[in-house]
Parts: sequence; C-alpha cells; structure tokens
Amino acid sequence: MKLDGTARTMFQKLTSSFLSSETTVMEYDLKQASDMQGAVLLNLCFMWFLHFHLEKVQPLVIQIMTGFMQLIYSPLFQVHVLGKNLQRPFKTSPPVVTPNNHFHQSEPSATHPNSEGHNLSSAQQH
Repeated sequence: MKLDGTARTMFQKLTSSFLSSETTVMEYDLKQASDMQGAVLLNLCFMWFLHFHLEKVQPLVIQIMTGFMQLIYSPLFQVHVLGKNLQRPFKTSPPVVTPNNHFHQSEPSATHPNSEGHNLSSAQQH
C-alpha cells in the first residue's frame, strides 16, 4: 500500500507526536508522582489483604521499612525535598538491597579476586 504525499505527511506528524512528545518538568514530575501513587495504592490493598484476612503482621513491618527506603531513594523526594538537581528523565532502576551488598560492595564475593589475585572459589579448592 502506497501513501500519497498528504497522507504520508499526516502519518509522519502523527507518529512523531507519539514518539517525541515534549513535556515540561512539572508535567513529568506529576506523571511520576501519579505512577508512584498507583504503586502505593496497589501495595496498600495487598497489605490490607495480608493483614486483615490472613492475619499476618510481618509483611507490615517489612513494608514500613522498605517504604521509607523507597521514599528516600525516590528521585522526586530527592529533587523536591532534599533539593538535589537530578536530570530528567529519571533512571528507572532503583538501588537494589541484598543482604550481601548493603548498597555497596563491602566484602569481596566469590567471583572477584582477593588481595592476592586469586579467585576465592579456586583458593578454597586447594
């Protein structure tokens, strides 16, 4: 199917408006806040179900702790409360907390060389 000049121009304008829409900083921040609000409401419903229907308390304690961590590392919190100047669009991946790294690599893992230059897994085999 071949498009004539007018249809092609309309198609290009329509696709370019979807692909490269410009937005203001305020609009972007409001969109991010709306997305965060939706995630919080979904999590709240899930916690309500766990607590009141299954009578579980531990998920509430864990959610309180992780909720504060997510808030502190949220780009919107950092920009508007802490006054940091972050470039938009924000990075999409939040910091990952695992029991071994605590936000930084404090001890060498089994795949990293130790101070002698040997792999820890091969040093344990000898």
